[in-house]
Amino acid sequence: MDYMELHDLFKRLEHLYRVRVKSILDPLQLTGLEYRFLKNIKENENLTISEISQRLGKHNSNTTNLLDNLEKKGFVERTNDTLDRRIIRIDYTEQGLINREEALSTFDSKVCQFLQDVPTPILVQSDQCMRYLIKKLEGDEKSSENSNEKRDA
Repeated sequence: MDYMELHDLFKRLEHLYRVRVKSILDPLQLTGLEYRFLKNIKENENLTISEISQRLGKHNSNTTNLLDNLEKKGFVERTNDTLDRRIIRIDYTEQGLINREEALSTFDSKVCQFLQDVPTPILVQSDQCMRYLIKKLEGDEKSSENSNEKRDA
């Protein structure tokens, strides 16, 4: 087996997937990160910027820019925490919830449309393969973190 060829296939697949996702999100006037926000932050969670940053795996400064853009687009609003005025909470606007559902539905529909012609056995094998590789990579990452902790101790 040529592992470098497999590596190149992963890179090509990642690139092509990003292009496809962009072609779906552009007409919705959303970036990939904005879509991730809509997908991962549910209604009435009333989160802080730090909580959103942690959920999205981004720095607070990146999340602030993201929220500025989503606020300009009418998706979210900032409100002061009822117990501590220094804390800012983020929640969807009424129109933001409507637009969120529309965007998520459109994205899901386009992905399903693309995958509907792929034979089920190939989808099942692909799912199993990706889950296996993710588990392996996450395990390797944890092993690396543990060995670094032991070395630093």
